[in-house]
Amino acid sequence: MIFVVPIELTKVQKQGKNTKNKSYGEIVKELTKKKGLLGIYRGFWSSFWSLVPRSGTYFYAYQKFQDMFANFDNEKENRKRHRVLLDKIFAGGFAGMSGWALTYPFDVIKSYVQYDPDHKSLIKTTKYLYKENGFGYFYRGLNVTMMRAFPVNAVAFAVHDIVNKLLKEF
Repeated sequence: MIFVVPIELTKVQKQGKNTKNKSYGEIVKELTKKKGLLGIYRGFWSSFWSLVPRSGTYFYAYQKFQDMFANFDNEKENRKRHRVLLDKIFAGGFAGMSGWALTYPFDVIKSYVQYDPDHKSLIKTTKYLYKENGFGYFYRGLNVTMMRAFPVNAVAFAVHDIVNKLLKEF
């Protein structure tokens, strides 16, 4: 969280209307000039509630999906190598989608808190967004995120497991 929040904050700020032509360094300098070192941690708690449960869900779901796919195959000892890789790919993809499905509303709130300096409180921002936009606002853009989540996490988890296995053999 110590490194992730400032990176997420500068990314969200860079995507904003008033900072498109500024460098990341200029954005960080501006944030720290206004609020000191703590300025680069705006949205810490909304980031916490977005990232920590998502990470936990990723790994839990990945293991559960791998177990489920392995159970489809009655001959566990004779499973072919490509089948094991496919299991990892699909388990990773579905795990990523599970993590995002669970935490996407918190990510929307996090981005809003980090973009708009007037919205500092997680609870107040949540109430404001609900009042102004309704419940559906918290899921706006989820479809695109899910389309991205499957391939990104499918590759990430499969590569992680392959590299981990190679390092153990080394």
